[in-house]
Amino acid sequence: MRWSSVRVSGPRPLPPRRRGTGRSPFQDYAGKKNVMLAFFPFVFSPVCSEQIPAYSENAQRFADLDTDVLAISVDSPWSQGAWAEQYGIRAPVLSDFIKKIAGDYGVMHEMGMSQRAIVIIDKNGRVAYAHVQENIRTIPSLDDIFAELEKLK
Repeated sequence: MRWSSVRVSGPRPLPPRRRGTGRSPFQDYAGKKNVMLAFFPFVFSPVCSEQIPAYSENAQRFADLDTDVLAISVDSPWSQGAWAEQYGIRAPVLSDFIKKIAGDYGVMHEMGMSQRAIVIIDKNGRVAYAHVQENIRTIPSLDDIFAELEKLK
């Protein structure tokens, strides 16, 4: 079953300023950095608690590829903050509590959470890569993500 309607190469605005942790100045990215939106279902779940910390562990590699990572879930900012602190997550974690961002990007799961999805927006504001995991219990491949980011150099 396919849930995603994200189109590669289509212009997409970055999500509005909503955050659970960290600062997310979306207007600062235009022409300067790529942005990877990492949609994930829920904080404190086993797979998400492995996936998002892996992005923090690879922060320098993302920085070397001129890419900022923004993690997005439908959880409240308070639970996201506690989760980020417990797992040492340094990337901003944005709250999509009203489910608008996931809806706008076409990655809402029929069960009311976001899909596990990666959307890479290039410096020109275009979706350069979009991938929705078929199995929500598996983590998107970091090797595939970095290969896609290498193409944007």
